[in-house]
Amino acid sequence: MKCVNQGLKVRLYPDEDMMNKINQNIGNSRFTWNKLLEYYKETYKLFKLHGYSKLKCNMTTLTPC
Repeated sequence: MKCVNQGLKVRLYPDEDMMNKINQNIGNSRFTWNKLLEYYKETYKLFKLHGYSKLKCNMTTLTPC
């Protein structure tokens, strides 16, 4: 079975309300990414402190308690 990759280009013309929602979603994504990166760096420091040299980066290791 062949896998075919297809793409679709769409041009949006959002109104002001939709632009506010798009910008809010972008801000939420940026906040989430920065928090995850901060959590990863803290975890990495702890691993190094206790003598571990490798840190696996996946959803299991980066899920906050």
